[in-house]
This record gives sequence, structure tokens and C-alpha cells, in this order.
Amino acid sequence: MDVTKTKAFVDQNFEDVFVKVLSGFVEIPNLTPGFDESYFTNGLVEQAVEYVTNFADSLKIPGLKHYVHKEKGRPPMVCIVYPGEVKTNVMVYGHLDKQPHMTAGWSEGLGPCKPVIRGNKLYGRGSADDGYAPMAFLLAIQAAREQGKKLPRLVLTLECEEESGSENLLYLLDKMNEHVGVPDFCICLDSETCDYSRIWMTTSLKGMVSANVKCSALKGGLHSGLFGGIAPETFGILRQILDRFEDPETGKVNDLLDTPIPDSKREEARKISDYLGDELYAAANLLPGVKAVSQHDLADMYLNNTWKATLAITGAAGLPHVGQAGNVLRPWTELRISVRLPPNKSAEEAKKAYVELCTKDVPNNAVVEVNNLIGGTGFMAKPLHPWVYTMLDAASNSFFGQDHGTYGIGGSIPFLCELANKFPSTQIIALGAMGPDCNAHNPDESLDLVFARKFIGALSHMFADIADNA
Repeated sequence: MDVTKTKAFVDQNFEDVFVKVLSGFVEIPNLTPGFDESYFTNGLVEQAVEYVTNFADSLKIPGLKHYVHKEKGRPPMVCIVYPGEVKTNVMVYGHLDKQPHMTAGWSEGLGPCKPVIRGNKLYGRGSADDGYAPMAFLLAIQAAREQGKKLPRLVLTLECEEESGSENLLYLLDKMNEHVGVPDFCICLDSETCDYSRIWMTTSLKGMVSANVKCSALKGGLHSGLFGGIAPETFGILRQILDRFEDPETGKVNDLLDTPIPDSKREEARKISDYLGDELYAAANLLPGVKAVSQHDLADMYLNNTWKATLAITGAAGLPHVGQAGNVLRPWTELRISVRLPPNKSAEEAKKAYVELCTKDVPNNAVVEVNNLIGGTGFMAKPLHPWVYTMLDAASNSFFGQDHGTYGIGGSIPFLCELANKFPSTQIIALGAMGPDCNAHNPDESLDLVFARKFIGALSHMFADIADNA
């Protein structure tokens, strides 16, 4: 493909086919089922599905068709299929569900469902994670067709519960088997980019297990002066349980949730930490004077993020606002405890260990409940055909002026492990446009539009090169 022509076509259509349409997707307040009690009744996921499929149809790309599987009690799945001129079957993955809006904490003038462009960034929930995937996929097809290039069979598979652990994924892939088939390649568009200087391919992703852990000890609140030291304090009990998960002095997570670090990942850590230097944590939003974890050893910091098990408390209930916090022993406390797992740690084993850590020999025989337990196993990339690396270098050089890079990521995409197990012969290429400053899952989520524009051009060339080489 002619790089100059591709750039010109993407530039010409970027506003109408990508920016405006992605902005409209941001406006839809749909969430992931794990964080929306009305997911199956409020119609928001259906609105998101209809929005994307209507847009795909409106482009009138010859042969392009969409298919939607809907079933009561399960999230939908979408397949947008371009038949191609070459039999090679390429699955492209994205998802339509979104993390909670977090209405507090967005910068002035921004909001989760309010698409705003400031500088080179489009702000709003789902902009970077992972709403851009359908628009990027379709514009990349158009760019290749504009030059008369033959393309492989391309199947954009859009999940609607990735942010909740992809519990129904294998079932839905079976239901959509007629359209998905057995992929020769999978290009995942839900991954991240180490920086904006080149195309980055993901070598590993962490797994994850998370749940609501509720500790109850009293029938009702009690005066802390009258019953302190007599009645159990539920937050204190949960604190003891948290100490089972993580050493409070070192931060080391329990070995039941961890695995040894391979030598290959230690070497990767050295290379990436040398390449990034202090940029490894520059986007961490640290307050002045606050030091990053393992700041004295950047390679160890990289391993903390991409391999070692880590714990985070992502939510709480049962705690009144500090302005209303009387001297009361509360009857219960609930925490959302999230553990990022090493890429090769079985999520099912981790779930069992998680529940045992919470419920075995609870102090004071308090009642501990583990609810909304979700999780997924991580991903370790397998070697690809040698020509695939050449293809990635060519695409990256054409649009960024540098060879592609590889690195591990601390986030999770349960789909990739499931896909690798279901289709062991599939060549998996995990890429993405989520940069280190995109604030995915947080207030001020944003997509870098300069990078996205180049990324779409590179994706178009990758589609064409797969058709030429596979």
C-alpha cells in the first residue's frame, strides 16, 4: 500500500468516520454488567450495540454485514464481518461495555458522557477503553479498499462484559461460531501502548480476581463508648483479613495469589525500564513529594506492574461520610478487594484462594460474605510467524518512523487467555491505543487523537499485509 495515500485518506475521513462517531458513543451512558444492577433492563447496552451497528451499515462497505446475538440473562455479542478477497480469517477484538462513570473527580468542563476535545485528546468514558475499536476497524478497511487492496476475511468481535471478567465469553463465541469461525489471526485492539512513539505489541497481561467482601458482626449500631472493647469492630476485622492478602510492611501479596518471575520477564524489565527511565511512573498522578513504589529500582517497579500480584481497595460501603461519622460501632463494613494476578496464574485457583483467605477462621467468628466474585486468567504471548514481526516493523515505520516495540502490561483482558485456549493455533497480536496518560477506568479518560490517526493507518496496512503473506 502507498503510505502517502493511506495517510491522506485517513486524514480526510478522520473527523467524520472516527472522531464524531466515537464522540457519539461516549455520550451513551452504558456500563458493564458487574457495575450496573439494571444492565439487563435499562436498554443502554442495546443502545450502544445499535449505535455501532447502524454506523457500520451507514458506510455501505460492499459485503459488510453485522450480526448480533441476544439472549435473556446474558450480555449481547456483536460480529461485524467483511468477507474479504483472501480466505485467511482475522478476528479483530474490542468491547462496548464501560467502567463506572465516577462522576466525581472529572476536571472542570469534562464528564463521563460528555465528549470534549482538548488539545490532542478526546475525553469521555469509553473513548480509549475500548470504544474506538469499531471506528478504527471500519476506517482501516475503507483506507485499504480505496487503494484496491485485497483483504483477508475480517471479523470484528465486540464483547459487552469485558470489564466484568468475560464470564460468558466462551459461551457467546460458540453461539457466534458461524460468523467467528476459527481465526488464523486475532488482532486485539483493547491493549495499551507503552508510549506514543511507535506501535507496541503486548507480550503479557495480568489476570485479575475481585469481589465485594462484607463483614457483619452486630444487629445494629452501638455507642462506641458503651461497647468499645466489647463488640467487634468490623473494619478492624477486614483489616486483619487484608493482612492475609498482603504483608502490611512489604506489600508482598500472599503466595497463594502469586507465581515466580521468569528470567525472560526480568530481562524485559531491564530493557523497558532503561528505555523509559522516570517516564515509567511519570503519569502516575503522584502528589508533590510522594515517591512511587520501588522508585529506587525501576526494573522492580516494572515487574510490580506487569508480573507480581498486587492488591487494591477499589470501593467501600457501610462507612458514613466523615461529616456524619458519630461515635458508633457500625454493624457491618464492605470493601471491594481487587487483586491483579501474574499472567500465568489460574484465575480459578486464585478465586478459591481468595475466598479461603476471606472466610477461614474469621476473627471473633464474625460473618464474612464474598459476593460478585469475578476474575480472569492473564495472557502470555506465544511466538508469532517471523513475517508477522516484519509486518509490524513495516507498519510502525510507515506511520511512526520506528520499529515496533514489545512489553508487558499490568492490565487484564480475559478474552485473550480464553481465545488462546479455545483456538491454540491462532496467532494473537495484542495492540492498542491506550497510552500511559489515558486514565482508563478513572476520571478524565481520554484518547490521544494524534496517535489514533497514525494507528488506524498502520492497522490498514497490517490488514493488507496479512492478505499478501498468510
